[in-house]
Amino acid sequence: MLTPGEVAYRDQERRRTTEAIRRWGCLVMHVSDDVDCACCAATGTTRAERRARKPARRRSTRWKPAFSYTIGLHGIGHPELLVFGLDLEPARALLTRLTHEVRDHGRDLVPGEVISGSVGDGRSLLVESLPNPADILVQANNYYRRPDKGSVEALQLSWPDPMGRWPGEPGCLVPASQQPRPGTFRA
Repeated sequence: MLTPGEVAYRDQERRRTTEAIRRWGCLVMHVSDDVDCACCAATGTTRAERRARKPARRRSTRWKPAFSYTIGLHGIGHPELLVFGLDLEPARALLTRLTHEVRDHGRDLVPGEVISGSVGDGRSLLVESLPNPADILVQANNYYRRPDKGSVEALQLSWPDPMGRWPGEPGCLVPASQQPRPGTFRA
């Protein structure tokens, strides 16, 4: 049973997400061990310091890459979008631009499609099917009140190394730890 405070918090988060979708077409959810939220930053401690205080049995020693995903495209019948290994601002700019193309110009992104010059440095993106969105897009599923078995669908956007090789191709310089292959990562 949720406390009244927890119910109020969830209601406020839902309202903020709805406002972002109405204003920008989506909310970009960024997940990273390097980013501190404003309320926690106000305490004067970093996320790393707070994590260090937790008992060792609760802390994960495995590093996880930063990732960002949209919340809002499911509502118009398009899979949500996910990208790994980009900082908050480049990921937000990329996902917001692609959301605009989908929502306002009717673009349908499909697995196997290459989107030219989409990353801030001019690299292209490869659209890939994501087989396990329930393991990653937690807040999107919460927003749409979807169970794990009926998760929102998602597409993973992968970017190549400086030589143009896609993750998973021989010689690719982007390590799997930075940009996991679809289906191999769980949040």
